[in-house]
Amino acid sequence: MCGIAGCIGRADVATIEKMLEVMPHRGPDDCGLHVAGDRVFGHTRLSIVDVAKGRQPILAEEGQAGIICNGEIYNYQALRRDLVPRAPFETDSDSEVLLHLYRALGPACVYELDGMFAFAAYQGEACLLARDPIGIKPLYYGHRGDVMYFSSELTAMSHAAIDEVHEFPAGHYFTPEEGFVRYYQVPPVQNYAHTDET
Repeated sequence: MCGIAGCIGRADVATIEKMLEVMPHRGPDDCGLHVAGDRVFGHTRLSIVDVAKGRQPILAEEGQAGIICNGEIYNYQALRRDLVPRAPFETDSDSEVLLHLYRALGPACVYELDGMFAFAAYQGEACLLARDPIGIKPLYYGHRGDVMYFSSELTAMSHAAIDEVHEFPAGHYFTPEEGFVRYYQVPPVQNYAHTDET
């Protein structure tokens, strides 16, 4: 369990620091924050994969791309094998695999993932928020003026006085250009009711 918090639209570092302050229980091992233009990405870490080097936010391209993630990518080793020839890996973290997958595929990276996750990533001016298909990992969002805030916990959102907080829908991703996009829908339940007919 880790915690993520951030904002898109203004580099409101003070608010994100407040949000991280109320989530130490989600990530007692480390806390990190990165500003990328008008976006802030914060993370509290519970170290599981690559304890020594997996500190977040994880950055690439000399800070021109980065990610914060709460979750576990089950198929990260297979994805990593495909990415290794063209990605400069610096850790063994599943979150770094997700970052390089996003760099390669953009928002379409979510279709390749098997796991439970809530993450925010950016590359240059583009950014992406996403939540796993059935919403195992928590993610909330809200706005203050034109700035979008997001966090792993409602408590962090209320502590930062964010109005009209909403649950980020499961099986969706968000980009400022596209808004919310559904990438997964739970299949309908088939009716297998038994009858007396033969």
